[in-house]
This record gives sequence, structure tokens and C-alpha cells, in this order.
Amino acid sequence: MKKVFMCVMLAVLLAMTGGLGGCGGQDSAAGDKKTVRIGVVPLPHYADAWVAYKKGFLAEELQKSGYELDWHTIALGPVVSEAFAAGEIDMGVMGDFPAFIGRSAGTNFCITSVASTAPEALALIVRPDSPVKSMADLKGKKVATTKAAYGQKLLALLVEQAGMKMEDISFISLSMPDLAAALARGDIDAGVVWDPILTKLESSGEARVVADGTGLYDAYAVWMATDELAKNDMEAVRAVMRARQKGVEYMQEHP
Repeated sequence: MKKVFMCVMLAVLLAMTGGLGGCGGQDSAAGDKKTVRIGVVPLPHYADAWVAYKKGFLAEELQKSGYELDWHTIALGPVVSEAFAAGEIDMGVMGDFPAFIGRSAGTNFCITSVASTAPEALALIVRPDSPVKSMADLKGKKVATTKAAYGQKLLALLVEQAGMKMEDISFISLSMPDLAAALARGDIDAGVVWDPILTKLESSGEARVVADGTGLYDAYAVWMATDELAKNDMEAVRAVMRARQKGVEYMQEHP
């Protein structure tokens, strides 16, 4: 997880200094407080947001701007996109790949800032005793990751880099906990996982990294907002950004 920490801080600072990169909008008019529903998965990639939530920075900054916080803990990354599509949240964070998929599928949200970038925290792994040395060795083998998550993007790039096509492997979509269990049982030959499971499996000796995103995929996670929020309540988005910056500063002061 330490692979992610500095990347989170740098990404937030970049977003704060570079402005909001995906949406344009107008500030909300003064009046009754509106509720902003935010959904975040408990991952180290989003540590700044979790610190901001736990320490009250999010509620504080939103209240200053005339908004109330409605926090949603979401178990899995792909569910964030589903929550947007169902109209259950106004802001959330996810990998860039599912963000693009959701937008192309008609979900009315847009990118407001970068949450983190951590290419070393996303990797193709095998069992320690596996003979696999590279992606090319997995031709015709069972390889798993979570479909529509950014692990699938890294897998596709690794397949392409090896001069193969996705049809050359037997792709299986599994959640991260199920993937770890399947790899241990030998039900699959390899899988793409990310932190914190990657660090856990690697440090415990249960898995070996074949390749990560270094030099191939920066593994961006991005903050999203509904088109409506970005258009009519940009000050709410700015308040979330300010709270995240406070989260970064708190992590720096309390490592």
C-alpha cells in the first residue's frame, strides 16, 4: 500500500493546482443547503478522501459552501459506476477505464480531477511456484481480473504487448477476494490485482509479480461528478477538492 501513498498526494496536489480537468460549470446560488451524495471504495488509492471524511474535513468544507454531506461506503469499484447510473450518488471515484466505459454507455457523469496514479500498485500475478515468466507464457491459460475495472485495461495492454489477442487467453472475471482464492487453489493460472490485495499476497509469499503497470499503464483513478452537479453546483466539487487537500496535509503530518 505504500506504493500508492505518494501517488495519492501528488495527484491531489496536481488537481488542486491545475484546476478541474473534465467539467465546466457554474456556482450554486445561495439558498437552502443541498445534499451531496459521495460514494467511495475503501482502498489506499483514496486515502486522502477517507481521511477527509473521518476527520470531518468533507462535511466542514461542504457546509461552508452551503451543502450537506451524505457519505456512501461502496464495497467494489464497479459498483460506483452502477450507483451513478442508478442516480444514487452525485460524486465518486473510480479507475479511469470504468469511468470511460460508463460514460460511453450513457452514464451522465464526467471527470473532475485525478484521484491517484499508482502503476506499481496494479499487477499481473501468479503463484510463487508457477513456471510463468511473462505474459507470453499465459497463451491458452486461465487469467482473471474484474471485468470493467482498470485491471482489465492492464491485462489487455499486457496481452497486446506480448503480440497476442485477448482470444489467446481464457479470460475469467472475478472479484479481488475470489481471484486470490482461485489463484491459491490453482483454479486459474494468473490474475491482475491491485492494492491492498497485491501488497498482501506479495508480502505473504502467496503470489509473485510477473508485470505491473510501470511504463505501460499509469493506472489513474479519477473523481467523477454527475453532469448536473458539475453544471449547477461546481462549488460543491471545489469544496470536496479542498477537503481532500486537507486529507493530504493530515497524512503528511501524521504518516
